[in-house]
Order: sequence, then structure tokens, then C-alpha cells
Amino acid sequence: MKLFIQFILLFSFFNIQAKVYNHEIIEGRLQDFSYTDLCETMKAKNSILISPIGLAEIECFNQKFKVADFCLKKLNTSANFTRGFVNTTEKKIYCETAKAVTVSLDCEGKSFCRNSKNACEKLQQVYAIKLEVNHSSNVAGKLNCYFTSSEDLEIESL
Repeated sequence: MKLFIQFILLFSFFNIQAKVYNHEIIEGRLQDFSYTDLCETMKAKNSILISPIGLAEIECFNQKFKVADFCLKKLNTSANFTRGFVNTTEKKIYCETAKAVTVSLDCEGKSFCRNSKNACEKLQQVYAIKLEVNHSSNVAGKLNCYFTSSEDLEIESL
């Protein structure tokens, strides 16, 4: 399953066109739903004709819905929501939550990576939607982004 998720991530953010060195989910959880669940939850008029549009959208009888919007609605806007995606092989939708996410990309010669904070904020919309950018750096052509839940940033008193 981990290999499948890495494959999805590699092709889900076409604007970057950079090699993903590392994508790690810390204390992650996947919830799966059927295509019909999405159509019914998003109140599609008719859920007879359902087809995925790439890895991030589903079409329910000529109405397009983003998987991330469905996940946010289904998970009650979970503070730990990271992303939603379609698995066309299993014909399921996955909603992912995590306490933290790390992503490292090859940024050698990529203008996208000049400002590491801005680059990580853009990646946040793909890998860690509801998490916050906690760290960003570009060291030796490698962009490193660390995303954490705002709940995890609180320091417990001793």
C-alpha cells in the first residue's frame, strides 16, 4: 500500500515535476469510501454514472466533485486531514489523516524551490491540506517540508 501511495503522490502534483525523495506519514490513518458514498454525500442528483477524473476528482452524472472536499465533509473538517485520493484499481476513495507529514523533493535547478517556504506552502495543498508548515528548507538542491497538526504544536506542562 505504501508503494501505491508514493506512486499516486509522484503523479498528483504535475506543476512541480520533481522527484520525490521521501514522503512519510506520522501516525497516519486511511479511511476508505465507495464512489457512491461521495456522490450521495455531495448530493449529486443521480449517482448511476460515476467515473474518476484523475486522482483527485470524481464525476457523478456530469457533476464534478473534488475528493478533498468530500473528505473534509465526511471527516467533519478534521484538523489532521492531509489529503484525499482515488484508487481506480479498488474503485475506492481514500481520506488520509495524520499528525505529521514530511516531504523531500529534488529541487536541483528548479525555480519552484527558490523560496522554500512558498514551495512548501504549495506542496501543503497536495500532501497536508489541514496541517501547518512547521519547517521548510532547501539544502543542496533538496527541498524539505515538515507539516504538523496545530494540535501537536502545543507543549504539555510538566
